Amino acid sequence: MWQSAVTSSHEDWAKVSGAFDSANLAGKLSHDTVAQVLSSLELSRLLRDTSVFYKMDAKEAYDRSAALLSKAQQDLATTQRNAQLIAGLEEATDGVAGSANRAIDAAKKVSTEIENKYKTKK
Repeated sequence: MWQSAVTSSHEDWAKVSGAFDSANLAGKLSHDTVAQVLSSLELSRLLRDTSVFYKMDAKEAYDRSAALLSKAQQDLATTQRNAQLIAGLEEATDGVAGSANRAIDAAKKVSTEIENKYKTKK
């Protein structure tokens, strides 16, 4: 009888001890789960903050490139306008040079005629 009571007591104690072990294991797993959830939340915040930083960096680079493109387009328009003005000046200069050459030729002709008339009168 004593032996059966001891055995029964041991079985009950094993059940209680197993229940405590299971409770301790559940508590540890619960703590680990909370730690993993917190770690994943921290990681997601870090990734979000990093992505926001890179997004702002990319937007700033885009804005700078858009400003540079606008400036380049303005410079191109100015260069094209200056090229047209230079072409007009070259055309006008060619016209003036032609007129000057014609005036020089006419002056030479008149000078030659005057010399010829002077020579013939002597």
